[in-house]
Formats: sequence, structure tokens, C-alpha cells
Amino acid sequence: MDVLPLVHVEQGTVIEAGRATPAAPRFRELHKEHDEVYVMDLDGINYNRSHLDVYKKVSRKPFLWIDALPRRVEDVIDLVVAGAKRITVGEAMGDESLRSVRDIYEGELYLRGPDAGRAAVTAARLGCEGIVLLEPGEVEGDLPTWGIYPDQQVVKKIA
Repeated sequence: MDVLPLVHVEQGTVIEAGRATPAAPRFRELHKEHDEVYVMDLDGINYNRSHLDVYKKVSRKPFLWIDALPRRVEDVIDLVVAGAKRITVGEAMGDESLRSVRDIYEGELYLRGPDAGRAAVTAARLGCEGIVLLEPGEVEGDLPTWGIYPDQQVVKKIA
């Protein structure tokens, strides 16, 4: 089973065990131990203000899977330029925008949605590599599925 560390980024810091530490040095430490790190960019998710400057500082060799739920095609491109290895988008982006992203971005794109079944159908239809679930559960289908486990601070491949 694939397991990645989960870090939450807020206001340019990594939040772990209730403590904030500067993000760039923490990412460098994590990269020494892990080939990939799953980042939940809380400012990106909540306010559409991803921490692109932080990602650029540490991404000479991309290792960050960034979940900032970008809202526009341009936001996805910004994450790519900042050095994302994989990107998680949300269903709220809409089919037309997601199709546009697929047309210009050849990297790994995952879809996060509240309903596993609907997310899997949408991801398959739009050519996403897989889905990410906040509340992991039973999943049917052939797409790779990852679950977010905040209490364990990990993201696990569940299907």
C-alpha cells in the first residue's frame, strides 16, 4: 500500500501537531525521507491563494502533490510552474475547465469530490489519473483512489 505524508500549509507554514513551522525547510526535511509529499494548501483551498513562492523554493525536482483545489485553468498552470508533481482539483471547477486543463496539462491530475462514485465517474470521463477522498470508503471502479487520513497525517492509496 502506498502511503504519503500529509502536511497542511497555512500562511506559509506547515501545521503539524498544532505547531507552525516554516514550510520550505520542513518540505526539504520531508523530501530527505520521502519521494513524495501530499500538501493540503489551506489558503489555496479556502481563499484561492496558493503558496506558489514556497513550492518554487523547494521544487528543483518535483516531489509535491499539491491539493489547493484550484478554481481556474490558470491556477492549475501556476501550480505546475511552481513545481507540483501531481495536482488535485475539485469537481467545483466544472467539466469545461477540467477538459481545458486536460488539454494543456499532461501531468498527473486527480479529482477530489464529496461523493466517491460521482468523483470516479467524472474523473474517468475527463481523463484524470484517479480520485482523492476526504472520507475514504468503498470505491468501485478501476481508477487509482487515495484517501486522506488527517488524524494519521497520511494519504493512502486505497484502490
